[in-house]
Amino acid sequence: MVVRRMTENDLEQACIEWFRELGWEYAHGESISPGGFSPERAHYNEVVLAPRFRAALESLNPDLPATAIDDAEKRVRQFAGQSLVEANRDLYVWLRDGIPVDIEEDGHRRQAFVAVFNWADPTRNDWLIVNQFTVKGSKTVRPDMVAFVNGLPLAVIELKNPADEKADVFAAFNQIQNYKNEIPQLFEPNVVCVISDGAVARLGSISANQERFMPWRVAEGIATPEQHLELEVLVRGLFERKTFLKYFRHFVAFQTSGAGTFKVIAGYHQYHGVLKGVDRALASINDHRDGKRGKGGVMWFTQGSGKSLLAVFYVGLLREHPDLENPTVVVVTDRKDLDGQLYETFASCRIPLRTTPVQAGDRVELKKLLSEQVAGGIFFTTIQKFAPEKGQETVEEINPRSNIIVICDEAHRTQYGFKSELDKKGEKYRYGLAKYMHDALPNALYLGLTGTPISENDRDTEAVFGTYVDIYDVLASQKDGTTVPIHYEQRIIDLSVNKSELDSLDEELDALLEDDPEEQSNKTISTLARLESIAMADGRLEKLADDLVQHWDERLEALDGKGMIVAISRKAAVALYDEIIKRRPDWHNKDINQGVIKVVMTSPASDPPALRAHATSAQEKKLLEKRIKDPDDPLKLVIVRDMWLTGFDAPCLHTLYVDKPMRGQGLMQAVARVNRVWKDKPGGLVVDYIGIGEELKQAIAQYTRARGGDQRGEPVEFIDEALKIVKETVGVIRDMLHGVNLEGMATDAKKALVALPLAMNHLVKLNQKPEGAAPDAKAPGVKRFLDQVTKLSKAQALAGTHPDALALRNEIAFYQAVKAGLVKFTGVGAGKSKTEKEAAMRQIVAKGVLVNGVTDLYKTLGVDKPDISVLDETFLKKLGEIPQKNLAAELLQRLIDDEIQARGRRNTTQAQKFSKKLTDAINKYTNRGLTSAQVIEELIKLAHEIAADKPPEDMTEDEFAFYEALRENESAVREMGDPVLKALAHELTDKLRKSATIDWQKRETARAKMRLLVKVLLAKYKYPPDKQPAALEKVIEQAELMADSWAFEHP
Repeated sequence: MVVRRMTENDLEQACIEWFRELGWEYAHGESISPGGFSPERAHYNEVVLAPRFRAALESLNPDLPATAIDDAEKRVRQFAGQSLVEANRDLYVWLRDGIPVDIEEDGHRRQAFVAVFNWADPTRNDWLIVNQFTVKGSKTVRPDMVAFVNGLPLAVIELKNPADEKADVFAAFNQIQNYKNEIPQLFEPNVVCVISDGAVARLGSISANQERFMPWRVAEGIATPEQHLELEVLVRGLFERKTFLKYFRHFVAFQTSGAGTFKVIAGYHQYHGVLKGVDRALASINDHRDGKRGKGGVMWFTQGSGKSLLAVFYVGLLREHPDLENPTVVVVTDRKDLDGQLYETFASCRIPLRTTPVQAGDRVELKKLLSEQVAGGIFFTTIQKFAPEKGQETVEEINPRSNIIVICDEAHRTQYGFKSELDKKGEKYRYGLAKYMHDALPNALYLGLTGTPISENDRDTEAVFGTYVDIYDVLASQKDGTTVPIHYEQRIIDLSVNKSELDSLDEELDALLEDDPEEQSNKTISTLARLESIAMADGRLEKLADDLVQHWDERLEALDGKGMIVAISRKAAVALYDEIIKRRPDWHNKDINQGVIKVVMTSPASDPPALRAHATSAQEKKLLEKRIKDPDDPLKLVIVRDMWLTGFDAPCLHTLYVDKPMRGQGLMQAVARVNRVWKDKPGGLVVDYIGIGEELKQAIAQYTRARGGDQRGEPVEFIDEALKIVKETVGVIRDMLHGVNLEGMATDAKKALVALPLAMNHLVKLNQKPEGAAPDAKAPGVKRFLDQVTKLSKAQALAGTHPDALALRNEIAFYQAVKAGLVKFTGVGAGKSKTEKEAAMRQIVAKGVLVNGVTDLYKTLGVDKPDISVLDETFLKKLGEIPQKNLAAELLQRLIDDEIQARGRRNTTQAQKFSKKLTDAINKYTNRGLTSAQVIEELIKLAHEIAADKPPEDMTEDEFAFYEALRENESAVREMGDPVLKALAHELTDKLRKSATIDWQKRETARAKMRLLVKVLLAKYKYPPDKQPAALEKVIEQAELMADSWAFEHP
């Protein structure tokens, strides 16, 4: 029985069915294109379905004159922007808010906005899913699926064959990138791009890179999404009509930075979290009207997973909700974070917010802003601004309005509490700042944001904000790929005192710094001096600098990126900086724009000169922030005490060196600095120099309890786990290479070069099918090796600085070189991402192993890299002499296969003929019917045939392709003769080229016309009648390859 494999078309048809079940109409691209059964566009370069778009505008704007509708339709259909992202942004505003047009009334001109969608009733919009939608741009391409709403292409879906190992989801991503360059007009109205190979499905914006394409894991009616294809969950979850409209209207933002404008769309966790938050807000407002305190709840969204954007979308939706009376939003941050990530995100997201946030410098300014603006507005302030004035015990009411919503960032912090306590002199009570905030804004609704769980003993946070609204924790985030795992490595430099004494001093200092941020009071100075004497005693910083510099060098071998060092004080930070530059003087530079390492800190005028030299003004801090976030900037390391430990997002940070006591949520926040997604970064690493291991375990335990004690894993893994994977995987690979002489390959580059082809040859031999294997069984050896090396490389990037892993690094580099060679020669794993390949090469080169050898493995085998289409005897002779016969056979197969595929794009007969011969030879080889030496002979013979099979001087490539199709029948060659066949091929090519139209091969009327043309010519030249049906099919098959390119050769 023949087993039918799943194809890309199967996936496409299933996807269409899911859309139809959601209420979408379906049409094939060919049927609505020019010349189709019911065309909806006049030209292939048009992407708006004009009849549907016009009908929607007329239906949704019955009170506007026809001239306004004409103008709106024309503006969209003829729209053109400067760049794709800017065009997408400008068009998005029109589509969301209405297309601006001028209309004349009673002799006066006024501006009106033409509605494009009915946001309230999805059924009053036109929903259409189209497959195989051909578009002409700089090239003619045919995206798999396009989703239209009211005639506008709002989503592009690119699919890959689920059964093809080489065609993975990121091949679909690459195709989307090509489409954006070739047919940008299709993406100007775009909301989302979807890529999938069935099992894996991801969505992203038009500006998202590969790492920012994310899953969608929630769909109504699917209780167990893990039991469904990811594509089905995404389609049913996002493209449900009401959901898609809401997503389009409220969950799209555009941000502008030094790198330009980019588009941001919500992840499923942000979408559903915001909706839950709005529902809670509405319920709380109703409670407030009944006399209860307004609690908007707490949203726990782990750092790095998009908490700032969640807040933006939440505020944007609140501001537009009719029941909330255009509320004023007050965002409360800590003093250290006023200009941080949250404010930056709000300031750069004007479109969903419909306004620009304003920073209130003090309580008087906040009062003024709130009194002057009775509705709307977004104001940023700090929790410290709510503290009573010096000598006062109460605060005045700032504003009694009930349409004020207060959002508190990092709501778990102790300063948000209600508790009272005696002051230091024992003379009067002091309250948590939350009490004063409530006194100042008594009727406001309060929402808390946090990136870490609320402590089980923390009753204050719940008292202020209420219970959790939604949770998106570290493990969920890591599973979705919105953050990377965090690993912990202990490298403690011994202290001269008991650790508990150090912790006690640090807690005392933290409390003092709340009142004295500039470290100037006598009590603060005394406590700080004791801490510094401990951390800096007995040459400890010298030892730390020695270890850190070596560790950082080793870290960069495995993973490009940047690091942050947390010191116990500003004085310790400067002292450590001095020790580091003693060891690396070239890292130092006085210029703020230069240098590999910098200290980021404030410094009052009373500081000694050594500290003042590192004083960082607000402007300089912004500049350093820009530098550390730029992967290409030479700034690699920053030293801080408490700056940038919260509210700071630098994706290229991958290592955090901790030499400061930390605990609880503060510790979890700090380690989250290295959890951002970036290129090939497999995880962040926390290096502990002071002994935070127990505190980390306690924080993890608190985290687990907050999630109900579930056993899904832990948010931070100790480096020993990654090291264990390194050792186990090296053991597996050694077993796979058993029998290969690898002696000296880890210490001698020349021996490694000798061993390289031996190892590759051995693995290719393993790649043969075992005796008795099914005809379609996969050959296991090479793919298994590649998978193991990929796993090893990721684990090494996390644990590579451990002494045990360092001892293996040259051996690992050798395995990575073998992998690079196998991918190059065999094609297995060739679909790996560019970043994966770059990472592998970086690790190999950094370790100085095979520096020259891996870049050209052909030379390692003793042959020059060939051009298969002009094979000469010298190459074939050298190939036959290579002692590694398995590898030589694999190499030759790959080269021939590549050439056949290249020719197949223009000559289907030739490709089929040679492909069959190649398959027959390889099947005999893999099923042990031929030895490696015999198969090389067969392949060399085939290579000669391919090189010789080219057009004669009197024929073009296209004519030769039809000539080959016609002469496949031997009796026709005998009866007609070569000159007549050539004349027939020439006229066929000429007539078919002139008759070709786009997509003719998909239209029955056009196909019938072409078939008739071919039949007439076959009869005219007296092609044998009994062979004409087969020749007709071969000619039509060949013509289909050339149809679209021919169609654009003439108007």
